[in-house]
Amino acid sequence: MADQLADTYRQVVAALQAMYDANSDPATRRVAQDYLLSVQYSPLAWDLAWACIWDSDMLPVRFFGVQTIHLAVSRDFDGLATEHYDTLRTKLLEGVASVCRPPAPPVLMRKMCFALVAFALRTTPDNWPAMLPDLIGFFESQFALVSDPAHQTALLRALLELLRVLPEEFATVSLSPAHKTKLHLHMSDSLPRVLATLGSLMGSGFGDGEIATCALQTLTAWVVYFGPPLDQLSPLLTQAMALTRVKATMDDAFKLLSEVVGSSRAARYQETLCTGLVPLVVEWSPALVAAIRDEDEETVQVVGQFVIALAEAFPAWILQHLADPPVLQGVIPGLVAMVGFPGYPGADQTISDLPMAAFHNLQETIINPDLMTPTSPTGGMEEAMAMGSGDMAPRTTNSSTDSLIMLDDDNGARGGGDSAETNGLSSPVLAAANQIYLALAAELVRKVEWPDEAVWSTWSKDRRDKWAAWRRDCTDNLLVCYYVLRTQLVQWVQSQIPAAVAAVGQALPSSYASLGAAARHPWFRLEALLFAVRSLSESLVATSSTDQLASSLLSHVLSPAILSPPVPHPLRVRQTLLYVVGEYATWFHAHPEHVSFGMQILLGGLRDSTTLGSAAKLLREFCDICRADLTQYLPSITDTYFAMKSILPPAEKQKVVEAISMVIQQLSQTDMIPPLAIMLQETLDEMSRCLEVQPSDEVRDHLVRQLEMLHAFCKGLQASDMEVTVIELDLPSSAATITPVDDHPQFASLRAHILVLLERVLSAYTGDVEVLSSVGSVISTCISSATPPLVFEAAGWVRLLENMAETGAIMRSPTGLEVMADLARHARPIPVSFGPVFARVLAGVIGELSRDNAARSREMPDMVDAVLSLGGSVLRAQPTLLYESNGLLPVLVFASQSLMLNERMSMKAAAHFLCQYIQHTVTHEYTAALDAVNMQFMPQLVAILINAILNTAPTSIIPNMAEVLYRVISHVPSAAREWLHALLLGPQAIGSMHEISAKDRKVMVQKLLGTRQLKAFKDLVKGYYAQARGLEGARV
Repeated sequence: MADQLADTYRQVVAALQAMYDANSDPATRRVAQDYLLSVQYSPLAWDLAWACIWDSDMLPVRFFGVQTIHLAVSRDFDGLATEHYDTLRTKLLEGVASVCRPPAPPVLMRKMCFALVAFALRTTPDNWPAMLPDLIGFFESQFALVSDPAHQTALLRALLELLRVLPEEFATVSLSPAHKTKLHLHMSDSLPRVLATLGSLMGSGFGDGEIATCALQTLTAWVVYFGPPLDQLSPLLTQAMALTRVKATMDDAFKLLSEVVGSSRAARYQETLCTGLVPLVVEWSPALVAAIRDEDEETVQVVGQFVIALAEAFPAWILQHLADPPVLQGVIPGLVAMVGFPGYPGADQTISDLPMAAFHNLQETIINPDLMTPTSPTGGMEEAMAMGSGDMAPRTTNSSTDSLIMLDDDNGARGGGDSAETNGLSSPVLAAANQIYLALAAELVRKVEWPDEAVWSTWSKDRRDKWAAWRRDCTDNLLVCYYVLRTQLVQWVQSQIPAAVAAVGQALPSSYASLGAAARHPWFRLEALLFAVRSLSESLVATSSTDQLASSLLSHVLSPAILSPPVPHPLRVRQTLLYVVGEYATWFHAHPEHVSFGMQILLGGLRDSTTLGSAAKLLREFCDICRADLTQYLPSITDTYFAMKSILPPAEKQKVVEAISMVIQQLSQTDMIPPLAIMLQETLDEMSRCLEVQPSDEVRDHLVRQLEMLHAFCKGLQASDMEVTVIELDLPSSAATITPVDDHPQFASLRAHILVLLERVLSAYTGDVEVLSSVGSVISTCISSATPPLVFEAAGWVRLLENMAETGAIMRSPTGLEVMADLARHARPIPVSFGPVFARVLAGVIGELSRDNAARSREMPDMVDAVLSLGGSVLRAQPTLLYESNGLLPVLVFASQSLMLNERMSMKAAAHFLCQYIQHTVTHEYTAALDAVNMQFMPQLVAILINAILNTAPTSIIPNMAEVLYRVISHVPSAAREWLHALLLGPQAIGSMHEISAKDRKVMVQKLLGTRQLKAFKDLVKGYYAQARGLEGARV
């Protein structure tokens, strides 16, 4: 054995030399690496690791040794006999001590500490009952044995590294719940000893502050990962506050304090923490503002994050003391100044966005004063830890900013009723809130100003995207300010616009480029103010109570100086002005006398090649809301469209066409005809030309674009979602309950022409999925249409679907099936001719998807979803089409088998259809006739469900399958009892991935049959699913 170990050791040294030799070729290194990995998995790993650590001076060899030890303890510990624990513990402790001797690099110590912690977590407290005291005692004794300061510092570093890693690894290690509970109890019991050690080391002068820094980092790890009671941290927090004034420890001291106030337990000590820490913020406020001014991002990150953490954690306390000088003049200015950090947010810096969560929390507290809690204690403090100033800390016994009282939690110390000021906000607090949020709004408006073109042109796409994200976020940030200021913010924006407009006018006729290095053109300010107007739209157009505010604000935007400037506004201003009109469309609808101004801006944007993309999108949205107010502007819109259509991209062209058709929809039937002819003629003619020439890729692409144009027009011609009016033509199939309207001959001719064209397209491009999808979009839109020109006879669509079925096109894409489902949903009554087409398509698609052991079903889950959705639509609309045909049993069997496809889309569609079917069966007059069908497929369905739940189903599908099983059991309880007994308890019972005992299976059958509520049934099935997977206790 010794010879084998020595020989392996030599080979390991040689392999490591090959690995680290710069002249080794890649093949040699791969061979060496494979050998080293194999050694770490061999039985010699334990002994070899210690030989590498103690017998070699080569760093790679020693590192390989400590790495191997760590792997062995973490991976192979369960195979280690208990009697070897004491020996291994001694070796690990000595190993850590050995790698602390100079000049050993810290990387060895850190890796060795991980190995010792892995051992400690697995043996404490059963086999190492005093683990933490032993660790601390061991290093204290080692420290006393050496006199070299470097060696002493290394030992202290190792102790702190162990104490730091321990809570981190405890939070993530996989241990049994019982063992982890006992380990947690041990760590809690040993916490006073740990904290005393950390307190001592935080005050030590070893390593020029290095040891104090490590102690702060270790304490932070305990706060983050273990959560010690904050009242035990009192003296250490006092030390941490003092260490913020030491350059070497400032960063880590602030990080510790940030974690303390951000911890889940801090809320119990709100009063004590705030009264003690706010003076520290006040002390650092000048330095924070100076760091912001000097663009010292590192200092701002450290100090600012602490201020932000305090403000985020305790908004109620901050609000109650908002008018007090320490908060108003100390805490808040730093937060506002951070928003104004130099540079463009997102593109140049990330500081500006950091305080916004704190301002949001404070705003929520301001508008919900009930969130505030009384802060005046009535006693109950028995012990003190100093921290806070005399004026701000009524519970503090001295005026130093280095002390804080903390023993009992503040909630327990408070007495009964609220004071008058906690039921509402006092005038000083409201005045302070207005002052703060007005300053914040002004800073946000300043920070959304665009960069000069010279700067913008140098930015990468990533920087531009981040800047755009900041601008989007500022929309919400300005709303945060509005919810506090309301009218005051609107009035402030109003007051700023005239000055900005005047400044722009005075700058003319100078160019819109920058005025020079010392000044920026005033249009940047004007655009930022318009951006603020746009941002407020979400709240100003929401209710009638804000209408006056919106009107007052927009009166400045719609002024001649902005709408008709002597020199056209630059691109940024024009785009923002377009968005203002789009966002305030609801206001224009309520004030039709001002619609002309909105149309002037939108059509002007559409005529401008640099803004037509935004203008097309916003015109569509504007027309959707204001369509009833725009009929007089229809000629202007169509003239602009025809003037610009040659340069409009296809997507923008579709938006404009959809906008125009929205306005046409508001005309009388007679007045509709001329604009319909103008807008549709070109599209229909182009489609005809495409069908008369030899097919090619170019022709086909052009045809698809024309179909998309036709779809856009048909979509726009539908009634607005806000003003839907059901209109049905006086056709033979019309429902008697609908008041008929006269059909116009030209409308009938238009519909016939569209049907013929669509039929020709399907015949010419039978196998083209994209063309089929475009045709399907047009048909689906027309099927649901309630506008007279597009109210088709349902029989016409059936003929088209019959054509699709004959050519086989319906088998190639879900589109045709979705069209049939739309027809079933919207046609009332469903034409008689629909039944045979439906039966033919259903049988053909199911037969195709079921071939070759359902290979097509696995390849095309969207087709499975579409055919089952079609079945569900028919089931809801006219179930007799299923019940009276020969297709019912095949579709039920197909749905049952689709549950086995292991494809989520298919499985969810199948479960949904089966639930629909069973629910309809329960209440339908065909119930008795369907019992025979149910008895044919339900036994197989229940078997599939049980097997899936116990073995194959993905977790996300279990609730769906549980509902199907619930419906079956509720519908046929007696038969379900027999099936479940056979499947779970019989001689041919279905097995499970993880064995379930016969006793548990019997209980399972009883509970499945006895649970009456669907939610409880789903929870029950989830539990058995977890048990079958060996995941008992896990959240499913």
